[in-house]
Amino acid sequence: MLSGLQHSPLSATKPLSYNAIALCPMLPGLHSFPMSVSGAPLPNARLLSRTFFPDRDYENQEWTLIAMLWGQMASHDLALVPMVQIVEAKNKEQDRVEAKSKRQYQVEAKSKIQDRVEAKSKIHDRVEAKSKIQDQVGAKNKEQDQVEANSKEQDQVGAKNKEQDRVEAKSKRQDQVEAKSKIQDRVEAKRTEGIQCCSDDGESILPAQLLHPACMPIYICREDRFYSAFSQHCMNFVRSMTTVGQDCKLSSAEQPMFSDVQLNEVTSYLDLSPVYGSSKSTSDSLRTLCGGRLKASRYKGQQHLPSVQNKTSRCDVRNSSEACYSAGDIRVNQNPQLTVLHTILLREHNRVARVLCKLNPHWDDERVYQEARRIVIAEFQHITYYEWLSIFLGNSQTYINKYKLLNDGNSYSYDYDETANAATLNGFTAGAYRYFHSLVAGHLRMVTEARDTTSVLRLSDHFNRPEVIRARDNFDSLTRGLTTQKMMETDQFFTTELTNYLFRSTQSFGKDLESIDIQRGRDHGLASYNDFRATCGLSKATCFNDLKGSMSQKVRSML
Repeated sequence: MLSGLQHSPLSATKPLSYNAIALCPMLPGLHSFPMSVSGAPLPNARLLSRTFFPDRDYENQEWTLIAMLWGQMASHDLALVPMVQIVEAKNKEQDRVEAKSKRQYQVEAKSKIQDRVEAKSKIHDRVEAKSKIQDQVGAKNKEQDQVEANSKEQDQVGAKNKEQDRVEAKSKRQDQVEAKSKIQDRVEAKRTEGIQCCSDDGESILPAQLLHPACMPIYICREDRFYSAFSQHCMNFVRSMTTVGQDCKLSSAEQPMFSDVQLNEVTSYLDLSPVYGSSKSTSDSLRTLCGGRLKASRYKGQQHLPSVQNKTSRCDVRNSSEACYSAGDIRVNQNPQLTVLHTILLREHNRVARVLCKLNPHWDDERVYQEARRIVIAEFQHITYYEWLSIFLGNSQTYINKYKLLNDGNSYSYDYDETANAATLNGFTAGAYRYFHSLVAGHLRMVTEARDTTSVLRLSDHFNRPEVIRARDNFDSLTRGLTTQKMMETDQFFTTELTNYLFRSTQSFGKDLESIDIQRGRDHGLASYNDFRATCGLSKATCFNDLKGSMSQKVRSML
């Protein structure tokens, strides 16, 4: 594993910035979006998506979906970019909601007090009127009886007032509880909603005076054949959180080459942080602290991931009985395939822990946990470096020798390089690795032991809804599907489940992942394709014909 102790010892730990091998040309201002070479804005992200990335089902004839899924797990292990809304929107909205709720409660409380005072005054008026009538009608010889009657009436009024005070106090406490509950509900709703850059109906971008500084919404033109059917002309997009670069310097007008860069919220090592977490607090919350095992839930005798407490904050659940899981990475419920792989890795850790406990009964929980964790991470790294990478880099002897991707299985690896900077490359996570989205299948096959397909799951029906893996024999059927269904070809075609229906929930439309990928690359200030060619030792193209060896005639013509 590459590390880099000669660099900052924190260069690949959480939370720090990404590294870069190619720099974006100087922008017109701090945090500005890149511009074209002519100085004009770059083409619209949604227009590029629907022009260059249509849906065509071309299956890879050699590799199955597990190759695609392994890549997603590796991606989640190396990078997670938090949005600005995670820090800012929650606190500001909470303050605003609490202040508004407090003012509203004060007005309501004042109104109720005024109503009660008026009611109490009316009671006293009625008592006094009744007393006067009794004085006029009663004779002198009944004066004592009249006094006693008045005294009795006064006692009744006093008792009534005490009861009224008790009811008022109880009502006030109830109002306070209800007000507090409403505040919490509103804050939680806004917390999941985050920063909004579009109107509530999605028909327009918010006016400039209402836009959060982190907003960079994607405009959807009126001619968009898909979204126009739903009157959608704005796609929400919030920029990534940034931190100082590894030189610890912020960019400025005087020093534009010093750049603040995007924050990476997970470790940059292949250390299975999606399973074990990227912080001690997360790691501790996932442990049983007994026998070195990870927490798990049981369902129909099967071991599953532990349930998350606040399901609505993590999953698109329709009722409280639906599954929603917790893991070392918040994206664990993103799609059923990913949840299945998370579960398999959890089971593998607990299997190894049980074996270690049996072999070493004198070990305590901490020793068993750490040893089991090391073994499972080693399994993950071995598969990734020596089996998975060659699928996408090829079996070229040049790659194999240069990057030492060959292991005979009979000796230890001594490939550790203390001079390498282990921080994840920005261009990798926000650019190059996005091409893996073309490998995703929009429909997942459920496969029996006999390798027959019994049914098909539509991917967009199950974004952030992992309940499907618990139904019937679905967990095993999905696992078989991952190892038998072919992944899509590595090309320019993307399933509409990602380009039109991403995270659609109960709606008839969703987001467009490719538009978001394009916008995210611009947000991160990635260098141009030509600049990356130069960085990688290729010649810069001066015209599209210079790209003959890299792109087909069809793609060059479209460009």
